[in-house]
Amino acid sequence: MIDKILLDIESKLNIEINKNKIKYFDDGASGSIVFKYDKYLVKTTNIKELDAYIEFFNLYNQDFFQRILCYDREIHYICFNYIDGELFKYNRIDPKKFVEQVYEITKSYKEYDYGAYGYLEEEKMSWLDFLKEESYEKSKNREIDYSILFDSYKVIEKNICPKYLIHGDFGTHNFIINNNIIHAIDPIPLVGDYLYDFYFSIFTDSNIFKNLTIDYILSFYEDRIFEYKKALMIICFFIRLRRAYKYSPEEIPFYKEFLEALYDKTN
Repeated sequence: MIDKILLDIESKLNIEINKNKIKYFDDGASGSIVFKYDKYLVKTTNIKELDAYIEFFNLYNQDFFQRILCYDREIHYICFNYIDGELFKYNRIDPKKFVEQVYEITKSYKEYDYGAYGYLEEEKMSWLDFLKEESYEKSKNREIDYSILFDSYKVIEKNICPKYLIHGDFGTHNFIINNNIIHAIDPIPLVGDYLYDFYFSIFTDSNIFKNLTIDYILSFYEDRIFEYKKALMIICFFIRLRRAYKYSPEEIPFYKEFLEALYDKTN
C-alpha cells in the first residue's frame, strides 16, 4: 500500500522520494498511517474522511491551515504541505494572545449550505442534538451539577444557529506554533457555529482558561446574542470537561474551579 502511495505522489507532484528519508508518526487514535517526507505530510484515510478533508480545505486556503497537495480516492490517502514548528506549549504564548489568534481564525470561517448539523463524515442531526451528544455523559462517578448545562440547552433551542463549516477539533492538541503564530492541523470538519471552535479551543488547556475571566471570553463577537454566546460557551466547557476525564484527569481540579466560577456568574 505504501509503495502505491509513494508512486502516486511521485507522479502527481513530479518528485522522487527516497524511502530512507521518510519519517513515520504514531497516529494510534485513528489507526491511520502518517508520515513526513521533506515538505510533505501524508495520511492514509477512509473515503468519508477524505471527502470531508477535501470539502474543508477547498473552502479554506489560509496560511493557518494545511493545504492539500494531492490525494487519491482509490488508494485512500491525502498529502498535505508539512507545517514546520512545535506542538503547542502553554508557556510559549500569552493566554490573551492565544485567544486573539483563535478569534482571528474563527472569524474567517464561511457559511456553508448544508441540510443539517454535525460532522461531515457522520450521521447528521440538529445543532442542539449534536451539542447534547458531545457534552453530556451520565456517570455515577462524577459529582457534577449539570443544571447549568441543561439550562444552556434551553437557550440554544430558542435560537437559530448559523451554519458554517468549521474545524471541529480546534484545540491545542492540533495546534502547531511557528514564530508565535498558530497553525491548525487535523480537522474533523463540522457543520455548526464558528463560536463552537472559538470556545472549544480555549477550554482544551487549563493553562489557558484558568488565566482568563469569563467576561473576557464572552467579550468577543459582540454582534452575537449574549445569552446564546454564554450558553454555547458553557456547553463547550462541558464538552472539554468530559474529555478531560478521559484524556487529562490531572486537569479536573482546574475545570471544577472554573465550573464554580460559572455558577457564581449565573446566580
